[in-house]
Amino acid sequence: MCGLTPCESRRTTRGAPHGRGHIGFVVEVPRDEGGYDTFFASEVAPGDFLRALFAMRPQNTFIHPLELFGILAPYLCPELSDMWGGADVLYFGDNEAANGAAIKGTSGA
Repeated sequence: MCGLTPCESRRTTRGAPHGRGHIGFVVEVPRDEGGYDTFFASEVAPGDFLRALFAMRPQNTFIHPLELFGILAPYLCPELSDMWGGADVLYFGDNEAANGAAIKGTSGA
């Protein structure tokens, strides 16, 4: 399996005191007969979620926790849960802090 998590975070804007964020993932699963099945999801991060993140650690943007949640999201997705058992997973992440947190459980950011 191959996974990618495109996420974004914007600084505080009018009408969104904790900014805006977006979480997504793309997973490609190889078929036995060749080719791939592609699964994806994309969602705007709820304001309550951003407020909770801010309460844990005040910050200007939430790119690190949103990227980390994007890494975790496919594993929590009920439609994909049966595919993970015994699967080899190759993950592509463009955020070093989120990658480090996923591997070590912590990040220096």
